[in-house]
Amino acid sequence: MKNRSFFIQLILVFFICVLIVIAYFTTKQILFFNQSKNLNLILISVDTLRPDHMGIYGYNKNTTPNIDRWAKNALVFTNTFTVDPVTFPSFTALLAGLTPFSSKIINNIVASKYIPPIYSNTKTLAKILKQNNYVTGGFNTNAHLSSYFTNLGEGFDEYNLLDTDNNKDYFPFVEKANSFIKTNKDKKLFLWLHLFNPHYPYRPPQEYRCTFNKKYCDILSPASDEDIEALETKRKQYEGWESSDKPSPTQEEIEIYKTLYDGEIAYTDSLIKSVFDTLKQEGLEKNSLVILYGDHGEGFDHNYLFAHGAHLYNSSVKIPLIIKSPQYAKVGKTGLLIENSDIFTTILNLLGINSDQLEQDGQSFIGLFNNQSTIKNRKYVYFVNQDGSKYAISDGNYKYIFSLDKTCHNTCWENPKAEEFYNIKTDPEEKIDLFEEKKDVSFELKNRLFNYLSHYNLPPITSTKVEDKSKTQNYQDNLEKLRSLGY
Repeated sequence: MKNRSFFIQLILVFFICVLIVIAYFTTKQILFFNQSKNLNLILISVDTLRPDHMGIYGYNKNTTPNIDRWAKNALVFTNTFTVDPVTFPSFTALLAGLTPFSSKIINNIVASKYIPPIYSNTKTLAKILKQNNYVTGGFNTNAHLSSYFTNLGEGFDEYNLLDTDNNKDYFPFVEKANSFIKTNKDKKLFLWLHLFNPHYPYRPPQEYRCTFNKKYCDILSPASDEDIEALETKRKQYEGWESSDKPSPTQEEIEIYKTLYDGEIAYTDSLIKSVFDTLKQEGLEKNSLVILYGDHGEGFDHNYLFAHGAHLYNSSVKIPLIIKSPQYAKVGKTGLLIENSDIFTTILNLLGINSDQLEQDGQSFIGLFNNQSTIKNRKYVYFVNQDGSKYAISDGNYKYIFSLDKTCHNTCWENPKAEEFYNIKTDPEEKIDLFEEKKDVSFELKNRLFNYLSHYNLPPITSTKVEDKSKTQNYQDNLEKLRSLGY
């Protein structure tokens, strides 16, 4: 009887312990949910920012001291990609959770205030947060994100645009964003600040021109604005598209442009510091989810220099992502494979907002923060370039790229340049094309890519070669508009 009584007591103790554990975690979840519901969201995005030009990602030049210092107490993602290396598609993924394959937005030209590419019934981050009692403010320095080109501004209580054509002094504009924070510090606020600086034309302030390569101070320090503009005009002949007659820059020219690019990044870092300082001064660090994001990179390789959008190499599609969440002590670096549409879903989850009923292409990685064992790791990222002539797939270790041949119809497969395959772990700059050597290894990725594209009736079979110049007049007109904006 004593043994039986002891056994019953043991069972009772066990069940009491189970109930205590359940109560603890239930209470913890409720507290977490309530805390998440009251978090501010501070989203700082930087145009054309390559992670490998930032100290926190291992760059050997001190271009981002303030971001690096802040990031030591945040979670740094080292394997994040934009599906399309162009500003508007990148932000459609970030702010609406839609990839170019489903949104059909693959470039900046399609945007028009008369035909909004993101429909008004699309649930964007700003609209969702507005419905959840957030005060929303957008501060943007890229004309392609203006209300003229896109309706991404819908859902913001105020949406500000800085005219950057003749203005590279961003401090007054960033102060407006800081004022928004100060004015609304007692409310739930969502601030989106987008900084255009590292985008070409590379025109950093005087004090940043030759900071990262003193060898060129004699050239860059005394240079007038007209001299810098002349460098920009010369740079354009090297950019972007494949061309057999495109000239190659000298090594000195490459280094000069990189020096100016790094100077732009350093200036941007100083701007971001002022936002970090404002959050600290106003006591908002403990209840603000802060995210740093780069929309795409910039090409300094494969002889497609100083541009983005046309190609799908890591220099253009690999992006920085750093998240500092006050309800987690999660810090350090993670190599989890992330597609930029995943960030939209995760942000909502981190803010305690259910995203299950939303139209979205991404998958949440919130499990990485709260140590869920059931986190679903993304296995593949699919890419498209700005004119739909290149498609790619990566599993984080390898990348397969397929290019439509601009001069053929159904003979693209016979063109050896139509397919590329890289080991991006051992060859991150994608200098060694392994397609001919590793055809058996590339086949699985190639097969998955085309199975995925088939759901969207892609790629097009017809040639991308333009035969009739009259058919391209509208395209050329739009292209000139882009060039006038610095594209």
